[in-house]
Amino acid sequence: MDILKSQGYLLLKNQIDDYNIIKAKNSIGKNTVNYKYIEEYNNIIFSKINNILNMDLKCSKYRVSNNNNSTDAGQFHKDLKITNEKYMNNADYPIYTVVTYLDKSIMELIPYSHKNYSMNIIDSFKHLINSKKIIVNPGDILIFYSSIIHRGVFTIKNKNRRIIQNFGCIPKNQFEFYNNKISHVSCQNNWNKNIEFLGIEISKNKIFNTILNFISYINVSTGYSSIWKHHKRFNCKFDFYESEANNPRLILKYNKPEQINRYIIKQPNLNNNCSNNDFYFHNGFYINFYLIIFIFILFLIIFLSYLIIFLKNMKNKK
Repeated sequence: MDILKSQGYLLLKNQIDDYNIIKAKNSIGKNTVNYKYIEEYNNIIFSKINNILNMDLKCSKYRVSNNNNSTDAGQFHKDLKITNEKYMNNADYPIYTVVTYLDKSIMELIPYSHKNYSMNIIDSFKHLINSKKIIVNPGDILIFYSSIIHRGVFTIKNKNRRIIQNFGCIPKNQFEFYNNKISHVSCQNNWNKNIEFLGIEISKNKIFNTILNFISYINVSTGYSSIWKHHKRFNCKFDFYESEANNPRLILKYNKPEQINRYIIKQPNLNNNCSNNDFYFHNGFYINFYLIIFIFILFLIIFLSYLIIFLKNMKNKK
């Protein structure tokens, strides 16, 4: 627990037996999931965590994917955004994400970033230099503070990258208190299949992914545009915001394999979107990201314009 609180993450190795790993693998296809067994597998995961860390966790939701969650996980991000300064520079909030891979994969994290929500540029670069790429094997359990900066590495080509992500995991004896402080920002009305596909393809391209990942990191490490304090313009009074990005929710029927890469809500009392302007509210966290993209494109246009003029002049001289 001391390591988890200090560095922000903990990898528990070789916790699940081969029988249950294979059974879970067989429950996940490219486009569908047998969620009935995944929930049994989740019970094994949290039983292990409780036995090792003495943490009896209760989670808000989970998601299962197979090489297709990169629409929102391929660039640096935090699962939990913070707007109450009380929680920005400490680890006094027991809100975690629990991840289990069923295929060998890589997660990149920025240690200690859960204690440094809004960094200056110099500290941002220092933390980026000290990032850790962690190899996670089938049977391992990765638990981290939901506000730590992290990303999945998708540029390595794997036939399968089956992963179970549990979000908003809080000790049961503290769940009601902290859950009431979180707004779960759903994208139900704004989901776009084309954006989902584009995000997956960009994360596979090393050049585009590197550029977007760097821009995303600057935005995330400096506090998700917190300098603009846009959240104060809305009617939201929550201390934490957990966005579901461009992935809709799915109500399970358990009668057949169902759609993969969807949020499965496990608790009936999750806070809803806090206003009718939820689209603008969510995008307000990315003001700096959009500004950097705009400046980058503007610089590129100017550079290419000068290059064309230069080449034309060289041609005329000849």
